[in-house]
Amino acid sequence: MSAARYRAVLTGATGGIGRAMALRLAPLCESLILVGRDAATLVALARDVATAVNQILPGLVDFALRRQLPVMRRHARESDSQITSQGAHP
Repeated sequence: MSAARYRAVLTGATGGIGRAMALRLAPLCESLILVGRDAATLVALARDVATAVNQILPGLVDFALRRQLPVMRRHARESDSQITSQGAHP
C-alpha cells in the first residue's frame, strides 16, 4: 500500500522553523511550494528538498506587498495543505 502524497504550500520557508518543516514535509508531498522573502535561501532550500518531492516551486513573496497575494491565493486553492511558519514583523 502506498502512502498518500500531498500538495502543500509552506510559507516562511526561509527561516529556521520553516526550513525544518520543509525538510520533513518534502517526502510526504507530491508537490511543495516554498514561500519566503529571501531568494538565495529559497533556491538553496529547493535544491536540498528536490530529491524527496516530484515538484518543488520556490515562491519569492513578501506578504506585506498586497499585489503578491493573488498568486498565493491561487496556489493555496490548488493545494491540499497550507502551512504557515512566517513570523510577524512590526
